[in-house]
Amino acid sequence: NAIYCTNFSGGTVRLGTGTIINQESSAITTTGSHRVSYDSINNIVWLTAIAQNLVKRFDVATNAFLSNVTTSVTGTYDAEFDGTYLWASDSGDYKIHKIHGATAAVSATYSATFGAKNVAYDSRNNKLWFNANAALKYVDIGSGIVSSDITVGTTPGDVAYDVTQNAVWVANNGSNNVSKVNAATNGVIGTYNVGAGPNRIAYDITQNAIWVVNDTDNTVTKLNASNGALIGTYSVGTGNVHSIAYDADANTVWVTNYAASTATILNASSGALIQTYVITTPDDITYD
Repeated sequence: NAIYCTNFSGGTVRLGTGTIINQESSAITTTGSHRVSYDSINNIVWLTAIAQNLVKRFDVATNAFLSNVTTSVTGTYDAEFDGTYLWASDSGDYKIHKIHGATAAVSATYSATFGAKNVAYDSRNNKLWFNANAALKYVDIGSGIVSSDITVGTTPGDVAYDVTQNAVWVANNGSNNVSKVNAATNGVIGTYNVGAGPNRIAYDITQNAIWVVNDTDNTVTKLNASNGALIGTYSVGTGNVHSIAYDADANTVWVTNYAASTATILNASSGALIQTYVITTPDDITYD
């Protein structure tokens, strides 16, 4: 098992416990590497290249570049694998693309309205959730219908699906809180304060917790996913804390510090610092 971290200056770094396993080959290295998603079925890592308006894919076992998938005119942003398809958002042309994991063929495209960026796959309700500038929306995967706006906090950003509560969590960057939304009824269940500038969010199924990256005060907030109660707030370096991923096997949380050029590992139970990697301009991070 490994952690994959995009390097915005170019490419993806593959991390193991205590070591950098490898930097991807020059064939894959891409300036503007932004988001990364692991495809467990085909053993592929997908990488959005925001500067080149495409999604890149490479083989995990061999580190070999496989292919590019052109998705937009401008602004290929986020990606998430649902078990069969990769869902990729385009913040520039306001589209959501459905890409077959095995063939890399674009099988459908949905109009997502202005500002579509962060995406989360909802396995129980067969929805693809995304933030659309000032609101939360979803694509009904069965019908292809895009929902109307769901009002959450100010400047909603990242979204995460919580399968235990059947809820969607939204990081509201402008109001310093997170919203919990019932994924079946689309109603807001609660709003909970976190740190300054919540940016990215991750669900920890082992501890039934929500982890929130606060990029203004360089902290991570841990909430009880059942009731939104604060469990802890942890400092994770300086300079634009950017992304977060939960590693269930190791019970750790990984956090990227973009401006500080580091990736930090925390103990998911205690929040204690375990290790820090030096990585130039790390952006997104995911676990395979």
